[in-house]
Parts: sequence; structure tokens; C-alpha cells
Amino acid sequence: MNPDVETLQCNVSSFQAIFTKWTLDDFDLLRWIVEFGGDVKVIQPQELVQNVEKIGQTNYES
Repeated sequence: MNPDVETLQCNVSSFQAIFTKWTLDDFDLLRWIVEFGGDVKVIQPQELVQNVEKIGQTNYES
């Protein structure tokens, strides 16, 4: 796997997207991922997995 890209897989429609590492800090991308709620699965990188889980837990607890 190319170290300069990251993979996001969405379970809703078997959609898979590959992004460059610099997109990890993109607020709009993160918002887009989180809007899928529990129907999205972030595979890697671990930093993004943790960010999405943290936001999801915060939203669930609210």
C-alpha cells in the first residue's frame, strides 16, 4: 500500500475512497465522514479511526 494515501471504507454502499495524508486535517472531510454515523468504517490511519470514534461517542452521549 502506498504510504502517502489513506483508505476510508463506507459500509452503506460498499463505497471506498482513498485520500492523501494531508486530508487528515480537513474539517469538511471529517464532517462528511461523521455524517454517515454508524454506517461508516474507517480502516486507516489509526489517528483518523480514533478521531471518528471520539466524535461518534461525543455525539452519541449528547
